Amino acid sequence: MKKYLFLFTIGPVQSFIAQARKTHDLWAGSKILSDLIEYAIYALEEKVKTCKIIFPHKEIKSKPNRFIAIIESDDPKGIGMDIENKVKDQLKKLSFDIVKKYANFDISEIFFEQIENFLEIYWVILPYEESDYSELYGKIEGYLGSIKNIKRFRQNSLDCVESYRKCSVCGQREALFYRKSDKKPRNISFQAQEINEFRLNQGESLCGICFIKRFYKTKSSSFSSTAKIASLSWVEKLTQVEIKEYKDFFKNFGEELFFDENLRKEHLIKYDHYKDDENLEKAKKYLNNLYKKYGVPSKYYAIVMLDGDSMGKWLSGEFLSDKSHLRDFHLELSKKLGEYTDKTKEIIEGKGELVYAGGDDVLSFVNIDHLLFVMKNLRDFFPKFEEIKNVKNRNKSSASMGVVIAHYKMPLSEVIKWARKMEKEAKEDKKDKNKKDKKDKKDAFAIAVLKRSGEIHKIKYKWYLNGKSTVDIIKSIVKSIIDKNFSSTFTKVLADELRRFKYDVNEKFIKSECKRLLKRASNPNEVSLKSNEIEELSDKLLDLFVESYSLQNFISTLNIINFLSKEVGELNDN
Repeated sequence: MKKYLFLFTIGPVQSFIAQARKTHDLWAGSKILSDLIEYAIYALEEKVKTCKIIFPHKEIKSKPNRFIAIIESDDPKGIGMDIENKVKDQLKKLSFDIVKKYANFDISEIFFEQIENFLEIYWVILPYEESDYSELYGKIEGYLGSIKNIKRFRQNSLDCVESYRKCSVCGQREALFYRKSDKKPRNISFQAQEINEFRLNQGESLCGICFIKRFYKTKSSSFSSTAKIASLSWVEKLTQVEIKEYKDFFKNFGEELFFDENLRKEHLIKYDHYKDDENLEKAKKYLNNLYKKYGVPSKYYAIVMLDGDSMGKWLSGEFLSDKSHLRDFHLELSKKLGEYTDKTKEIIEGKGELVYAGGDDVLSFVNIDHLLFVMKNLRDFFPKFEEIKNVKNRNKSSASMGVVIAHYKMPLSEVIKWARKMEKEAKEDKKDKNKKDKKDKKDAFAIAVLKRSGEIHKIKYKWYLNGKSTVDIIKSIVKSIIDKNFSSTFTKVLADELRRFKYDVNEKFIKSECKRLLKRASNPNEVSLKSNEIEELSDKLLDLFVESYSLQNFISTLNIINFLSKEVGELNDN
């Protein structure tokens, strides 16, 4: 039997994951693709006795949407077709099981069409020789790109009928399941079925694919809502007795009920929380007492997206001194990324929810009390590819991150778009015009704060400024304000001053104004005790100004520091 290099991918990725109304939709989209790749690898190993998975590492739980393997076979095309068909059958099976369990009706033909036409599976197989791995890897990636450029188009029989209602989540496919509100939604086709399940919002209509995401592993897996992520650190202050007593006022409890704005009869009825008027009034009084005792929980949470920089170049062997060792490099790289996946779970645990960690990319929801800790640790523990044998000198791995902080009620799809936008901005080259270092790109983070009022603040920084952690610099300033060493007013006043000056600002002015405003913002009776701290914080603000990509970037930094100092309950260091 001959050896072959086998590259197998499953899609669509971004659209499938990003089309989400609930956090569970987002998690399920990622989990389904990961589970299908896991199944494909399992099916390949069952089918082919001699099979070596090169990438990703088998221990990675949240697998990326592709794998590359070396196989032995007399019928390589048959192997590819067989694995593709088995993956499609696996999706049909889990879809059938979910619909029979939660919908309990005769499944329509259009449902099977939507499932059948959804997956985009591409694979390439090339004859393999040990000495040709590097050259073959380049070819196989090129062939895959060419195949993907030939777009397959399959029209579902009802999706072309504009008079029928489209799915509330994706807006693309025909709605086949709905939950009525006061009356049956208009334009629902005769094949659509009513589902009286709290996982569907009243009036919501879902296609087959989005229905599968909504109900995927709901019994064995539960993904936190944005309200739960936002209130996470506040709820930790409550005793178990207090939590139980408060939950008892409601029929079905949801973490959004920790926010008093939701203690309205119409809201409770709509989401199946309502018991009666007496329990509602008791709940309002009880929550008010909790606020007096523990303060008010923040209504904001964060989405964090991290992605390894220049991964295509690393995988192609561009940074290796000898490409003939590319296969060994891939194996070692796969191992390191597998270890990083485990570390990622450890970093996020108890601080939010991990959607996926597929090696070099991470997506997670994070409580803002823990945000700066999570950001720093995800970057600090990103694997050092330069430690792998055969990497050229001066080539070092790095990662860029996009962060968005949003109100828990903001539409999730919009927040995800912003997270991807900030990740893209972090990777863009926005170096200062006065700097001549052309390598000054990527290895950065970008943050956007989307305030409920509609106000937006955006910043971007390199991870390290003169050898010091940028996140630590921001964190120390926020901590000084939270600890009431200084009033947050100095950031607002400085930002207002800089807006008037526009571009005519120098370092001497910034340092002088920072010291003056910090002195005014500190306790008058303790100024002498704080002189060293004033000097230290002034230096840190100056570092942020000097290394900022623009004056507006620095002004937004001051606004975000001010925002965090008000919203963060207690900065967490572990």
